[in-house]
Amino acid sequence: SAAVRAHLEQWLKAKAGAVSESTKVAYESTVRDFCEFLAERADLQMLYVTKADIAAFRDSVAAGRSPATVNGRLKILRVAFQQAWRDGVIEDNPAAKVPLMKAALGATSRRAFTVTELKSLLAAANGEWKGAILFGVYTGQRLGDIARLRWDHIDLATDTLAFTTQKTHRRQVLPIA
Repeated sequence: SAAVRAHLEQWLKAKAGAVSESTKVAYESTVRDFCEFLAERADLQMLYVTKADIAAFRDSVAAGRSPATVNGRLKILRVAFQQAWRDGVIEDNPAAKVPLMKAALGATSRRAFTVTELKSLLAAANGEWKGAILFGVYTGQRLGDIARLRWDHIDLATDTLAFTTQKTHRRQVLPIA
């Protein structure tokens, strides 16, 4: 049986070319945090990782993150441990036995910035940040998509802004006000 840290690092290398850059970053972050959580136990064999270890990690992540983030990390561990099972490194997948977290109803809510909050943001911003904030206000797009905009995304003949979002890979064609 391979050591936890060694096996997870090997798993990351195998996944590197098969997943998007953002997925790779999420995988790396989860593996790093899990190994830090295990501390010196990360150098023990994989067979010593238990359902209780995975659940304790899930709960430690939950202390400062949303249920969606916690569940995403748990799912990444499930995939990594499933690969270890397929490779014959472990006899079962302890991560598969840990339930996902349920979001408390009404625990999180999203809302638009108030006019006062927008004024505060714009007052504190300088340079390109003012433009990025205003672009976000008028288009509703994510900061990363705004940062990747290029002049060739703007069609002044039709007064449209056309680009593909990074997260959903959805083509957006927005009117320019």
